[in-house]
Amino acid sequence: MGSQSEEIFRNFNVKQTEVDSYEVVKAKFERYFIPTRNVIYDLYKFNMRRQEEDEAVEDFITALHNLAQNCKFPPSFGDEAIRDRMVCGILDKRVSEKLQLEADLTI
Repeated sequence: MGSQSEEIFRNFNVKQTEVDSYEVVKAKFERYFIPTRNVIYDLYKFNMRRQEEDEAVEDFITALHNLAQNCKFPPSFGDEAIRDRMVCGILDKRVSEKLQLEADLTI
C-alpha cells in the first residue's frame, strides 16, 4: 500500500483482530471510495425528467428506465412510475392525452 492508502486505512479504526482480515479491510475501503446514493436526489431527477426537443420517444423511455434503477422503487411499482413519468413528460401533448385515456396502459 502507498502512503495515502495507509493514511486512509489508519482512519478506519479497524480493530486489531480485523487488521489481517482481507474481507474486512476490503469492505472498509469500498465504503470509503464508493459513494452512497442519495435516493431523494435520484427521485427528483426521475420526476423532473421530460422528453427533450429532438429526443426520440424510445430514447426518452430508455432514459426513464435508467433513472428508475437508482430510485429503489418496489418491483411492482417501477413500471407504473416509468409509465406515469412517460405520460406526463412526453412532448407531444396530443399523444399524452391519448395515453391518459387508456385505462390499462402498460409499458
